[in-house]
Amino acid sequence: MNSYISSGVSLGSKNVVSHCHLEGSLSTGSSCVLSNLKGCDMQFPQEMEFNEGMIVQAFNVGLRSLTDTKRHVTRVLTVFGKYDVLDTPSYKGSSSFCHDLWVVFFNRTGISKEELWGTKMADKEMNLVTARLFPAFHLTGKIGMQVIMWLQGALADVDGTILDTWRSSWRLSLHDIQANIDRQTEFDEKRQLYFDIARRKIEFTLINCGNEGLSHYFSNACVEGYHNYMLDALDIVASECEASGVAARTLACIADVLGCLAGDRGGLRSGPAANKQWMAAYSMLEGGDIRGGVRAMQEVRKLWMDRPDRLVRAARHYEGACQILIRQAVMSARQFIAISEVDLIPMDKWVIAECAVRLDLAGGWTDTPPITYEHGGAVTNVAIMVDGQRPVGAKAKRIAECVL
Repeated sequence: MNSYISSGVSLGSKNVVSHCHLEGSLSTGSSCVLSNLKGCDMQFPQEMEFNEGMIVQAFNVGLRSLTDTKRHVTRVLTVFGKYDVLDTPSYKGSSSFCHDLWVVFFNRTGISKEELWGTKMADKEMNLVTARLFPAFHLTGKIGMQVIMWLQGALADVDGTILDTWRSSWRLSLHDIQANIDRQTEFDEKRQLYFDIARRKIEFTLINCGNEGLSHYFSNACVEGYHNYMLDALDIVASECEASGVAARTLACIADVLGCLAGDRGGLRSGPAANKQWMAAYSMLEGGDIRGGVRAMQEVRKLWMDRPDRLVRAARHYEGACQILIRQAVMSARQFIAISEVDLIPMDKWVIAECAVRLDLAGGWTDTPPITYEHGGAVTNVAIMVDGQRPVGAKAKRIAECVL
């Protein structure tokens, strides 16, 4: 959900991935849960591995320094197993961390009970929620995925350096983390990730002529204040593509973004689209200079975004530019048509053309602009014969004199 997964990542079966940008060399066992991880969390020189059933999360934690009342946000990584019972006291046989009994965990890592809970906490309060397991800050080194893999048992600490780093770090418990989450940063990052993914999808769909509607991304961008982010992406696609059909669709998408910004305050999106400020850009498009035309339109557009009515008029001019490129795309069919001299058909000889009947089942006309630009399009039809014959046809013959 709301995630981007790079090609080097191998996920096991029944994984749940939420609000993540996974990259690098990563493999997971089955039934893992990954949440809120992003590129800066995945920086590790070796292959990363999460054992089966691990829950790996990242949190933005707001901490105050001793000399400053302002909260400083730092990212904290956590891990535990899906079968761990968070509030079970550590002395009970059913209590575990990353599916290992606590005594097994202590023996494997060299960590002591006192390092997690201190010396004054009551035994019944010593559990996974209160254990200060997760490094938040280190004075000289970077805290990252290495410690997480070591804590879960997927990475051996051969020379004891990981344990030394862990001990010299300022560590937090799950309770500390939950009490100090910076919710504004959490929401901001999730929103940014959504629009990063949307931008990738839009670029991929446009460049590869994908059959997918994009209007919901544009309306969301306008609501959340990401319209310039989307317009920048569309400008790049339109100016760098070589196919006039792709550029036409992209300009129609820009018109949709401008229309969404205007909402219902700008009036009808109609008119001649003939304002003089846009004519230089139109001339470039007519001359085949798509890159120059798109950039010229971008500069004019910046002057037309101050009022809803001007936004609508700008959208109309983008639709006008779209029509120029659609015409050029249609005319490109001439390269597939060859005209040559042939012998005339003899007089009074009939020439007959026949075809089957087309039956539209669904989607008629959705494959034509502007519908296909706004919502995607797909047409399903079948060709049928009638009594074994092609029922539609025409015939003609040459005659000596013109007869009406």
